[in-house]
This record gives sequence, C-alpha cells and structure tokens, in this order.
Amino acid sequence: LKFRICGAQIGQKAGILLWEELTGALHDIRSCISRETVSRVDSLAKVGIDANTLMIPNIVHSTFLRFHHVPMSKCEDVQAKFSNLVLPHLFSDDMFGSDLVVETDQIRMVCEWTPYMHIPCNDDHVLLEVSL
Repeated sequence: LKFRICGAQIGQKAGILLWEELTGALHDIRSCISRETVSRVDSLAKVGIDANTLMIPNIVHSTFLRFHHVPMSKCEDVQAKFSNLVLPHLFSDDMFGSDLVVETDQIRMVCEWTPYMHIPCNDDHVLLEVSL
C-alpha cells in the first residue's frame, strides 16, 4: 500500500490530513470486506452483531489536532486562517513536500468502539493483522 497526502481540513472537532492510497489495494480490501459482510448477515446476527451497524470508512486520514471543546472562535474564521496560513505550505518542502509517499506492508483491521478514540494495538481492538 502506498499513501500520499492529498489535502487537509479543520473543523469544529478536529484537524485532519487527508491521504490517498495510490495502488487501489485499499479500495479492493474495503470492497472485499463489504461483500463478506453482506454475505454473512445471518451468521453475524446469530452472534449479536447487526451488520447495519458496521461502517467501512471511505477516507484515510490522520488527526493532527483535536479540540476538547468546540472553539469559541467562529468556525469560518478558523477555516479561513487555516486555508490562508497552512494549506499553501502543505505540499511545500517546509512541510510534507509534493512527492512524499508513505508505504506499508502491514494491515490491521480494527474495531473502533467509540468514534475518535485512539485505538490501542491489543486483542480487544485489533481483529486481524496481515503482512503483505
């Protein structure tokens, strides 16, 4: 798998870097998981899992900032400053550069029990680990 930063966003809860996966493998993995989930609705129900509650994300992101509370500043002002002061430098050499590619040969399927949690690398959260 190969990833490249393709953008960044800041909102009322967090700031994130957006990544794109360059090989298409992540899309294939997510499609496979979706197909398998659909094919196993009954067996999942037997163990108390409602397949409708399972969600496979369609983005890859890294959180670089998390607000404990919604900022008192106007969201539009924060976003405008972020767009003017940070985004122009995102792909410059003083930040990530335009040719930064991060490669991995490890995949972990995790269960995020609570949105926005930091997922520990343990048996309660990591469902599957694969080396490519």
